[in-house]
Amino acid sequence: MRLPTHHPDEALLFGYAGGSLNEASALVLATHMTYCPNCRLVVTDLEVVGGALLDDLDPDPVDEGLFESLLARIDADPVPVSPRKPAARSFRPGTVVPEPLRRYVGDDLRMLEWRTALPGVQMTPVPMSGTDDGSRVQLIQMEGGRAVPRHGHDGMELVVVLEGGFSDEHGAYRTGDVAILRTGSEHTPRAHAEGCLCLAVNMERRAMEAPMDCYLGLMMAR
Repeated sequence: MRLPTHHPDEALLFGYAGGSLNEASALVLATHMTYCPNCRLVVTDLEVVGGALLDDLDPDPVDEGLFESLLARIDADPVPVSPRKPAARSFRPGTVVPEPLRRYVGDDLRMLEWRTALPGVQMTPVPMSGTDDGSRVQLIQMEGGRAVPRHGHDGMELVVVLEGGFSDEHGAYRTGDVAILRTGSEHTPRAHAEGCLCLAVNMERRAMEAPMDCYLGLMMAR
């Protein structure tokens, strides 16, 4: 089994271990770590170090009735249980949706509402359960050889490959790899021959929306 060769940087790993990443970025890292034992080990070590540092701090006094009051609130306001979707076949033969992502989209990607953004390129949003911080999260499927027009980014973009692969000016990315595009960077991602399925997070909503919507507008005007 091939291990990823493109990983999140140290700042992202520190943020994940410390719980300071937003929900969307944490989803990308958690998905990557299902493929990458090395990053799992790094995060585990960071969590151990962080726990040891917390143990050295003097604890703040806690009201003796706090625990009982928390239990009472849980009993009074139980968390609603969402109905489970029935198990279904995968989007492509052999495709396995990683567990962190499965919690958001289920295990059958065909049940999602895909839209054609460009010829051979389909996209579907991934709804976040937390507070909306402006991040745009979506699954992108590209047929073999298809490319997204060259575009830049006003904020950071994180992409983790779920199946197949793509290449751009910065490298070649395959299953489990993470591509990091920072503010001001430009690229032209092109799917490998076998196609590509990936999870993408854009910190600025218009980062990938502009070239897509521009193209769609031209097509509809014909």
